[in-house]
Amino acid sequence: MGIATSTAGRLKLIRTFAMERRPFKLNDPTIFPFFHASSSGILDEKRVAPVLSQIISGPEAVFDFWEANKRVGTAILIDTCTNRDNSAEAILAFNQSLSPDPLNAILDSVEAYWKNGTKTILEIPTGKLSPVPSEVLEKRGYRVAFKMLNMKCKKPVETGCGALPSDFRWVGYENKWLQAYFATLGAALAEIPGTSIPSIDVMGKWCESFPIRPRLLIHNDLVAGYARVEMRENNVGEVTSIGRHPNYRGHRL
Repeated sequence: MGIATSTAGRLKLIRTFAMERRPFKLNDPTIFPFFHASSSGILDEKRVAPVLSQIISGPEAVFDFWEANKRVGTAILIDTCTNRDNSAEAILAFNQSLSPDPLNAILDSVEAYWKNGTKTILEIPTGKLSPVPSEVLEKRGYRVAFKMLNMKCKKPVETGCGALPSDFRWVGYENKWLQAYFATLGAALAEIPGTSIPSIDVMGKWCESFPIRPRLLIHNDLVAGYARVEMRENNVGEVTSIGRHPNYRGHRL
């Protein structure tokens, strides 16, 4: 319970808020459109379902807040992935008119749960890809860990790098490549901040479900590199992941 006040002349307006956290059911379909509309696009409807079902520790890692029978804010704590900093990541979606007080109440709940887990760092996206104001996080002791840039073009420029050597070949993902792909992905992203890798079982399910399956660069039956693309809204393509195994540095891949 909290009170927000403002004064205009002699009139004093008082608004109380009685925000409550409700138990979350992982099969609740109403979360999808809410996240799509209230998370600044960091998680679209297609991405929310696999996050909720596969890379959180359970329904208690979803912090679902309501006021007067209306959902006003939700946080999802991604706390089962492997990454460089042993970090968990909280993704927030909330009504943009929400004031700092109830927003801080949501963050209080997220942080209390995180502190009882095994992850040593809590990351929360901010900036254009998140609705969370950076000043709210800074007042709570958060500092910038890294910056991520999105680059775009309408027509890629040919680099003239030439054809691949004859012993390299591109293949579409098949389940037989899962172990090798998982190992290469882990090695390629091991020192990259902000990247997290799910378990190999979850990754296998994701690869099977992608509308456009990853492309793998094979050399002597090893996955030397990989590329994965997706289609977003408005017919915009996105290179979601691209890389090569560190053993292939210097090969101009």
